[in-house]
Amino acid sequence: MHCLFIFTNPHPTFLSLPLSFSQTGKPRGFGHVDFGSAEDAKKAIEMLNGIELAGRDLRVDTAQRKEDRPRDGPRPPRSDRRMGGSDQKNSVFLGNLAWDVTSELVEDMINDVLGPGLFSQVRLAVERDTGKMRGFGHIDFKDAASAERCVAELNGMQVMGRQIRVDFAAKKDSA
Repeated sequence: MHCLFIFTNPHPTFLSLPLSFSQTGKPRGFGHVDFGSAEDAKKAIEMLNGIELAGRDLRVDTAQRKEDRPRDGPRPPRSDRRMGGSDQKNSVFLGNLAWDVTSELVEDMINDVLGPGLFSQVRLAVERDTGKMRGFGHIDFKDAASAERCVAELNGMQVMGRQIRVDFAAKKDSA
């Protein structure tokens, strides 16, 4: 079970979020919460949809029965569904990161080297089971010029004793 705090005026509301588990005992990646009112549910959606939790982007929405969901063709790619989804040409891959690198360190490095306000988010990959850093991540920049500058200036840079690899993000094969 995971727990989330949603802060509302004047008092915080505490939510207990039961997760759905497979037969093998691994989390299936979703859960359901019943709210006391539609207003509380709307606030939760506004505050939580698209935020990162344990290295994953949350999708928070009202529940719909499968038969009530629209069937207007295939779902859009994940990057288009994510709130504030990244434009592929503005996304940069970071590889060979030290295991103890944090999002804050990467954000500070980008701000120091390239200047503040050029990126929209930093996403570091973590193991689902352990929460440990996997050694790579992505930076979503606000424009292609900033992404190009990041690749040019950071590729090969020494960060925490490791030479990082920086390149434009490639689309993940669905195979």
